[in-house]
Amino acid sequence: MKLNINKNFTSLKQATLINAFSKYSTVLLSLVFSAVLARLLTPEEFGVVGVVTVFVNFFNLFADMGIGTAVIQNKELTKDDTERIFGFTILLGVSLGLLFSASSVLMVRLYRNEVYYRVGPLLGLGLMLATFNVVPNATLMKNKLFATNAVRVILSCLLGYAVAITAALNGWKYYSIVFQQLTAALFVLCWNLATVKLRPAFRGIGESMRKIRHFSVYQFAFNFINYFSRNLDNLLTGYYFGEAQLGYYDKSYRLMRYPVDNLTNVITPSMQPILSDHQKDVAYVYEKYRAIVKLLGVIAVYISVVCFFASEEIILLYFGRQWSGSVTSFHFLSVSLFFQIVGGVSGSIYQSVNKTREMFISGLIGTVITVGGILTGIRLGDINGLALAYSVAFILNFLKSQWFLSRFCFADSFRNLLLLFKEELAIAAAMCLALAFLPTPDNLLLSLIVKAAAALAVYALMLFLTGEYRALLPLLPAKLRQKLKERSHHADL
Repeated sequence: MKLNINKNFTSLKQATLINAFSKYSTVLLSLVFSAVLARLLTPEEFGVVGVVTVFVNFFNLFADMGIGTAVIQNKELTKDDTERIFGFTILLGVSLGLLFSASSVLMVRLYRNEVYYRVGPLLGLGLMLATFNVVPNATLMKNKLFATNAVRVILSCLLGYAVAITAALNGWKYYSIVFQQLTAALFVLCWNLATVKLRPAFRGIGESMRKIRHFSVYQFAFNFINYFSRNLDNLLTGYYFGEAQLGYYDKSYRLMRYPVDNLTNVITPSMQPILSDHQKDVAYVYEKYRAIVKLLGVIAVYISVVCFFASEEIILLYFGRQWSGSVTSFHFLSVSLFFQIVGGVSGSIYQSVNKTREMFISGLIGTVITVGGILTGIRLGDINGLALAYSVAFILNFLKSQWFLSRFCFADSFRNLLLLFKEELAIAAAMCLALAFLPTPDNLLLSLIVKAAAALAVYALMLFLTGEYRALLPLLPAKLRQKLKERSHHADL
């Protein structure tokens, strides 16, 4: 099938498949090219950019300020409004870029390395370009040009890494990584401007910004508190337990986040642009939400149980035996995997039905729960206690989020939302029972294969016994789904 990259895709399934293609393509490319760069650059050279990236991530909160999602959500914005908001982000980008460049002095004093005098301003330029990109990128997504976005993402990844590897081969050290980010950001900006045809306007900015103020303020506030709740564990782990324990914890946490980021984040980019068209039709949004979380839940239950029972095999095979200190923390963190994967789409629902105020309140309560979990984990005395307490906090946040959705977004009860997952609970219980008493060989690889295969057999059986296989049918091509329906109909007759 020929894909028209300038086509507006209004089907959530089509958009998700396109996002999945670009997401997994860039993941594969990043794995390959990162391995090449890892052989050309030293850990210290990666570390130089890594230190500055912490500051960049913080400044990025102010680069967006909820403006991108607000532009997507507000269907009453005219082109003039969009260009005025674009003008505001130009002024914002210049200000943030200059401020970040000036903060190089602070980085030099903190880390006692004058290299940040040179790296800081360059990444400040990258921050400026990223801010310029906010409105054009939101407009592209608002117009549902998902295929255009997918091609852009893949090409920017290829171009950025090509420049980085060329620079590394020519001895540019840490600048290679900086050039990669700058090249990708500049390419994306040029692509976006050529696609959406926007020009910044600077007159009447205040009037247009007022139209999105209510939505963007709460979106920004949510992002701000979420940033700190997501990073506090690393900060306190390093302070209380030392760098070595932080390294073990960080490896287990990042590995746990991998399925979350590569499942949930495939669906969420297309949810708001499409569902926001139906923001007044709560029943429609609720129907789509139920279908999405059932699909994610059926996939997540297998991943969660396997990660829990095969945590040792996964860590030691993937990172090596020197990372055995990460096994138990990964084991405990995997308890929350199901809840993180399924709960990860709630933000897009709040945005789609114009409830960012409620999302902020939910996030504020969630931050209190998360911080409480982290502090409890710290008091338990090691990273394993922290991982366990953090998982409990994730589960409580999931329950809180479902209550907020039922109360403020959907005309349904909290109990009914929870009952959506009763079949997944039964599947998880059957898999846990089977794996708990499963004899496994001493060889790590064979043990992982045996556990994964046994879990898959029980999983497949339970899918058919509970009827949850139907949740996976949307992944199949339309013609195949139709044939299965016809066969099912004939069997019933």
